[in-house]
Amino acid sequence: MKTDRILAVGEGGSGLLGDPDWPWTVLYGIGWLFLIVGLVDIALLWYPFRFGVPEYEFASTGSMLDALPLFTMGLAFLLAGAGARGNASVARLVVVIAGIMAVIVVAAVGLYALTVPLALKSVSAPDLKLGLEKSMAKVTVQAIAYPVTYIAIVLKGRRLLARTRSK
Repeated sequence: MKTDRILAVGEGGSGLLGDPDWPWTVLYGIGWLFLIVGLVDIALLWYPFRFGVPEYEFASTGSMLDALPLFTMGLAFLLAGAGARGNASVARLVVVIAGIMAVIVVAAVGLYALTVPLALKSVSAPDLKLGLEKSMAKVTVQAIAYPVTYIAIVLKGRRLLARTRSK
């Protein structure tokens, strides 16, 4: 990425200061790492599949939403690194994955919402009921925040791709 630099690097520099784009390379690499590790974490939460078991659906959805920060940071870092490096194919991949994740999160929250009445009926102790209510409050915030974030990544990625096409 060719931009004006705050810190000038002399001709023929080497090492970290010799490559002014090294932070983007690091961010790009960490983006791949976070994306892959986050994806494995999420996949293992759902495996083995036991759909139809309300406890499994309730717990897996809540755990998946709790596991999304690493995966989401991976997407954001990867998009930033791909944009800085001019890698349109990776930016396109990030846009597709973010769009799919927005749909998956909405579907998982719908599944979670179907299990909430059963969870509330199964608990009578006040302290357990409070724990469930806290869990539902957290899921509600995550149910809004993650799809909005994924849609923002899609929009930023599409703008980036449009700029790379116009050059």
